[in-house]
Amino acid sequence: MPYATNADLPPSVSRHLPEHALDIYREAFNHAFLAHTGDPRQEEASHRIAWAAVKRSYRQSSRIFLRACLAGTLKDSRYRMNTTGFYPGMLNSPDRS
Repeated sequence: MPYATNADLPPSVSRHLPEHALDIYREAFNHAFLAHTGDPRQEEASHRIAWAAVKRSYRQSSRIFLRACLAGTLKDSRYRMNTTGFYPGMLNSPDRS
């Protein structure tokens, strides 16, 4: 069933994600749910699609989800995490002194 607000999302989703990620999840779920009308696995597919949408913008670190990065993704080795988020830092640069 589509979700009207983030408060309607199941606890298994809402207790793990920050507010913006919940918005992404809800919108992706609702869109996928309508796109898969008639599919016997409509709800399962919609949840999988919604989680994939969240994972494009957020990465899980331990038990929390963090915004992927301001200027790249966690896969980009030029970015490293500090206590407030991410900042550019050439971790694997050959010219690093």
